[in-house]
Amino acid sequence: MNKYVHIPFCTKKCFYCDFTTFEGAHNHEKYFYYLDKEMDLYENYELDTLYFGGGTPSVVDPIYLNNIVERSELKSDSEITIEFNPESDFDNLQKYRANRLSIGIQTFDDGMLKKIGRIHNSKRALDCFYRAREYFDNITIDLMFALPGQSMEMLKKDLKMVKKLSPEHISIYSLIWKENTPFYAMRQRGRLKAIDEEVEADFYEYIIDFLEDLGYEHYEVSSFCKKGRESKHNLVYWQNMEYLGCGLGASGFIGDRYRNYRNFSDYYKAIDLGKKPVEEAEAITKQRKKEYDIILKLRMLKIGVDVKEVSEDNREILDRFVDKGLLTRDVSYRLTRRGLFLSNEIFSEVIS
Repeated sequence: MNKYVHIPFCTKKCFYCDFTTFEGAHNHEKYFYYLDKEMDLYENYELDTLYFGGGTPSVVDPIYLNNIVERSELKSDSEITIEFNPESDFDNLQKYRANRLSIGIQTFDDGMLKKIGRIHNSKRALDCFYRAREYFDNITIDLMFALPGQSMEMLKKDLKMVKKLSPEHISIYSLIWKENTPFYAMRQRGRLKAIDEEVEADFYEYIIDFLEDLGYEHYEVSSFCKKGRESKHNLVYWQNMEYLGCGLGASGFIGDRYRNYRNFSDYYKAIDLGKKPVEEAEAITKQRKKEYDIILKLRMLKIGVDVKEVSEDNREILDRFVDKGLLTRDVSYRLTRRGLFLSNEIFSEVIS
């Protein structure tokens, strides 16, 4: 089994973020007290992976995260990941009981960092990476592209820094304009403009070519790694496997797909009543599972979806995209380079 633990606290919420996170001072002790009680409501599974995400897990005292590690039933080779933001206290890096660190850098351009609402600068990001390297031999960095006003030259500078740092793993995502975010509101008012789709495609293609030339494997739509350094936890999502999601607003998949309450009062109240703090749940029928299998497994570029696992109806749909050159088919269906840019067209037809 695999577990995701959501830490909903941030020093400052980024302008593009729509996650369940809260700025400023909060009672961390109370939150982790209830988080422990929530975890007690589930079976004590032996864990293959344990992932602390957010929000910003690195804004809380490491003792809270370490307590969860200590109370978890872990295998000798369990992957334990903690998300860390560069503005956090570097002295805490040596305190974590984890073997993988995910650093949220987003870009090395100081002007763009301010524009998207980040509170660190490029020097701080570099210092964070080098300090983390003293304690971790498995580091992933998160980057973004297609940011408003970003040029190809800016992107190239970011990738040159990736080459210099040589992390084991890179997650790189294009900006998604989410409603109820400051960025979305600014775009609606004409203060920000989205990058042209063709330019975004050029950025993505350059990223793929650059990182593959460095020897990174493009193993998932937004993920690159050195050999054998895939994110074991994220592979759980893409293989449509079950995982336990705990914490405010966390999502999980245990029989049904579910999402927890997103406000503290409802979350605490449910747990006080001895109930799992689930606000929404989706029953996964056999048909629904097959659809999720396709749209998630297609994200794994080297593996794809086993043809034998695809129903006849969905095989007809996927074969049409083979004819269009968006998929290849042998023992499995896999996205082509062109299909990478039009994958949402495939996913929407499968799930309709």
